[in-house]
Amino acid sequence: MKVLSLLIALIFALSLAAGSFAQGGPSRQEFMDKADRVRELIRNKKEQGADVSEAVKKAEEARAAFRGRDMERASMLLDEIEAMLGPGAAVKSAPVSEGASPDVPERVVSLDLGLKKAYAVRVKAKYKKGRDITDFDGAVEAIPLTAEDGKLKVPLAVQPVFITDERPPQKFPRLKPEEDSPFGFHPAKVEGEDDPYRYARDIGVSWHRPMRYFVWMLVQKDISSRSYDWSFYDKEVKEAKDLNLLYNIIASPPYTDRQDEASMRARRMEGELRKYARKNSYMPADEKAYTDFVTACVERYDGDGVDDMPGLAKPIKYWQIGNEPHPKMADFAEFVRITSVAIKKADPSAKVVIGGALRAVMEDRSRFDSTFLKILRELNGKYIDVIDFHWGGDAKGNYRGYRDIYAHLKDELRSMGYPAGMPVWITEMSTYSGDPVKLSFQPWDPPFQTEEMQAGDAVKRYVWGLANGVGKVFWAWGMMEGFKNNDSYFDHTGFIYDGKSGDDEGRGVRKLAYYSYKLMTGMLEGSDWTGVKALSEGKDNIYAYRFTKKSGKAVYVVWRDYFDERGF
Repeated sequence: MKVLSLLIALIFALSLAAGSFAQGGPSRQEFMDKADRVRELIRNKKEQGADVSEAVKKAEEARAAFRGRDMERASMLLDEIEAMLGPGAAVKSAPVSEGASPDVPERVVSLDLGLKKAYAVRVKAKYKKGRDITDFDGAVEAIPLTAEDGKLKVPLAVQPVFITDERPPQKFPRLKPEEDSPFGFHPAKVEGEDDPYRYARDIGVSWHRPMRYFVWMLVQKDISSRSYDWSFYDKEVKEAKDLNLLYNIIASPPYTDRQDEASMRARRMEGELRKYARKNSYMPADEKAYTDFVTACVERYDGDGVDDMPGLAKPIKYWQIGNEPHPKMADFAEFVRITSVAIKKADPSAKVVIGGALRAVMEDRSRFDSTFLKILRELNGKYIDVIDFHWGGDAKGNYRGYRDIYAHLKDELRSMGYPAGMPVWITEMSTYSGDPVKLSFQPWDPPFQTEEMQAGDAVKRYVWGLANGVGKVFWAWGMMEGFKNNDSYFDHTGFIYDGKSGDDEGRGVRKLAYYSYKLMTGMLEGSDWTGVKALSEGKDNIYAYRFTKKSGKAVYVVWRDYFDERGF
């Protein structure tokens, strides 16, 4: 339901409309207070399982009345909503939303893990929303397990559990970012905060893929002069401190004929853009000037002591060329080649990551073969060190939806002459909470999902990927919600509310996924990431994996895909 964003928009519009209230009617402040009360009333009733569909309809009518400057009708409709849902009103129960998780009864499963006794570690099942957690360590419980007939009895509901033969510490230590860690975010930074990386450090994020790429036309603003302005990027790199950085690098925004947002931005800059980009091409207008920029950029941040950024503490060793190559632009492979050569010229030890394949491309094998695999063939086993693709969707099994195309990719890499064990990362991985709006170009309408569904699925997306050989996974979009700010999918995937989108709990409120991620990194960091073993993959809808710490200790991750059972 989009009622929360609807009423937020109503209040925002109201603040811009001073003087719109008829004399003798409600004052501006009275109207704002009433709209705020209605918003909270609908939110609370919805959480209690009430049917608020009629209230939502009236809220839409109130918004239309307000836009028409009919303040009397808008106020009357808000009064009706308060009467409809207020104390003493008979309110029907809401039907279970498609995609929502009903109350999932706990199921005890028997697992042979070779342990006589152990602990099942999880965020306490009573927590359904992150807002209710005030102390992470107090929210985590360790349930003692004993073996019967050699098998542990493990309680499973919506959330995965971590199993270890040692009781975890009462207070989880803050983790130091490690280069071999698979735990990343795109981006990990929260804009507008005094310490924009405090959340990332709190939950154990090791990798940050920044929001703004290195863009040639933003650094070399006068192409006729070899003068580079690194000030913005110097500040960003310094601010990230000890986080490992994966930075994208491009020549300019897309310069195409398509009528999308990126193209419109490019057209607004056309007077200068043509100096940097060829039309309908990835290639720069001046190849020599572009590759000089790339080499200077890598040299500044490689940490070798030559022409380095002043005060550079953490060098950038991973560079991603472009992002999501467009199927209709044919020269991406050549752009990768010239950029990679320029990167390696400055830093032979740098690793080059190819721009990730779109989820829509990954879902269509013929399209994948004719576009992304075509690029890899043209590169002929050279110029790149890491393959990337993007994935996301709902919390009902989509986390394993790339199994077949991923196996196909690995087979094709071998046939193309790429090194055995070529690393594959997922630098944009996601699912959401709430009820995002469907955009016109999207093939599906994301159904409502609870915070609990997002939290459990986030853990599955990391663990399943690592168990199947994915090297690193970056959550996207963002630590905090907010991407396009149109209440769509990527405005709901963050782990902290931004106070804007529908189903929002208020800026700064941490979702349940925030705490599930923190538990995951606390339990798994320091593992041998190449030695994850699958013990069960779907039998009776149970999934179980063994991670081995470098100390030799084992940690198991187990979950139940309840939605594949009859009745859900």
